[in-house]
Amino acid sequence: MARIYLNGTLILMVLFSQNSYANSIGSNPANPVIALLKMTLALALVLGLLWGFTTLLKRIQSPSLQAKSGLKIISSFSLGQREKLLVMQVGEEQMLLGVTSSAISKLHVLPKPLNPENPDDSKSFKKTLN
Repeated sequence: MARIYLNGTLILMVLFSQNSYANSIGSNPANPVIALLKMTLALALVLGLLWGFTTLLKRIQSPSLQAKSGLKIISSFSLGQREKLLVMQVGEEQMLLGVTSSAISKLHVLPKPLNPENPDDSKSFKKTLN
């Protein structure tokens, strides 16, 4: 009998202590809609800041790297997950390079330079997109 009384008393103390603690700090039950709205706004803010910083870094780094290096990628073709063929402009000549995860190899020096901008490709892409 004493054991039942002791267990009942402990259960009541636990229940009332949590309730009195919540009342003492003045907390109201959280509204799930407001909590979801706050979380969504915080996520949108973080994603917006991330997007802003990446576009800022792209604008800052791209022109300076291209202007200083004198190298320009004319064309790229992916052969696999980590393998590519690149046509690079180095000064006045263009080279075909093989790029893998472990090495870069010069495959050929092009005698006649490729046109860096193909208007036919851009028109066909625009037609496909439309």
